[in-house]
Amino acid sequence: MSTPYNNPTDNSSSYGYGNSGASSYGSPAGSYGSAAESGYGAYNAGDQAYGAGYSQPPAQPAASPYAPGGVQPYGGSQPYYGAVLPEHPQATIILVLGILGIVGLSICAPFAWFMGNKARDEIAANPGVYKPDGSVQIGRILGMVGTILLAIGVVVMIIYFIFIAVMLAGVSTYR
Repeated sequence: MSTPYNNPTDNSSSYGYGNSGASSYGSPAGSYGSAAESGYGAYNAGDQAYGAGYSQPPAQPAASPYAPGGVQPYGGSQPYYGAVLPEHPQATIILVLGILGIVGLSICAPFAWFMGNKARDEIAANPGVYKPDGSVQIGRILGMVGTILLAIGVVVMIIYFIFIAVMLAGVSTYR
């Protein structure tokens, strides 16, 4: 018994993959046009394993010095491209102080800014020792913002106390 997939001379099939030349939408063979028109031909025994209209499988990867067989197994180790630099030792402290300086403990913000500047200078002086960006930069910026907010708060408090003092002085002169 012959199937449409292993008979190279049979160009018609009940699945619509044949090349009978009929291009009407209602006929089962070639229901969307012939194989030559659509670019998808029926699988013939003489065609390659992927069909006439399909590309070849990708070439095998080149031999790798990182695996014993020459080819990396799936999920295997990746090649070593460079060292992963650690963060500055005070990076976490600077970040925590910067966050505390923004959230509510404003007195921590100037310390985060000062320590962040010092750590940034150490990182710049020793390139390749520590990660250049990260927690130090974020903590430093949060320290700057927190210090500015602290300064604004101090100025507002001073103005408030002056206003209260003037109001109390004005009330005592009218009695």
